[in-house]
Amino acid sequence: MDAPAQSPTTREPLLRPPSARAPASWRFSLRELLLVMLLIGAILGWGASLYRRYQGITSTPFAVYFTAGFGDDITAVLKERGAPIPEHSLGVGSGALGPSSTHREMTGDLQLPSREAAMFVDSLMKRARAKIVASGCREYGMASRSSSDPDEGFSLHYRRDTTAGSILVYVVRIDEQHVRLVAVLDEHRAP
Repeated sequence: MDAPAQSPTTREPLLRPPSARAPASWRFSLRELLLVMLLIGAILGWGASLYRRYQGITSTPFAVYFTAGFGDDITAVLKERGAPIPEHSLGVGSGALGPSSTHREMTGDLQLPSREAAMFVDSLMKRARAKIVASGCREYGMASRSSSDPDEGFSLHYRRDTTAGSILVYVVRIDEQHVRLVAVLDEHRAP
C-alpha cells in the first residue's frame, strides 16, 4: 500500500483522510455565526422584557402603612386641630390594576371647619413625608401642594427598589363645618 502523497517542503499529506475532515453540517461562515448570535440575543432580550413586565409587584412598607396606619394619622391630626373624631372609620378600598401595579384609596367625611383644612393638610403632608422616609422609601420628583379655595391637597412621589408610588390627598369642602377627604395611593413597577 502506498503512502499518501506528501508536500515536497512540509512532509504533510496533501489530502486528509475523510475521517479527519469536519462534517459538512458543522461548517458555517462568520456571517452565519453573527446572524445566529443576533437572533439569540433578540429572543433573550424580548423574553427578559416580558418577564419584567409580568413579574408581580411587591408593595412597599409605605403602602402597607397607608392601608393600616394612615387613618390613625388622620385621627391624630384631627386631635391636634381640636376637631371631632369621626364615629366610623374611613372607607378603604384596594385593587390591582394588573400584575405590576396596585391602587388603594381612602375616603370619608370629616367634621372639620373649611378654614382649618389648609392646616390639616399641611400636618398630614408632614406625617406622610416622615412615614415615606421611615418605611425605607425615598421621595423623588416634586412634591406638590395645591390650595384653591375651598379645596386643599398634596401629592408626594416615592420610590423603593423597583417600585415607584405616589400618594394624592385632597380635602374638598362640603359645607362650612364638613369636608370630604379623598386619599389615593398608586404603586407600579418603576421603569
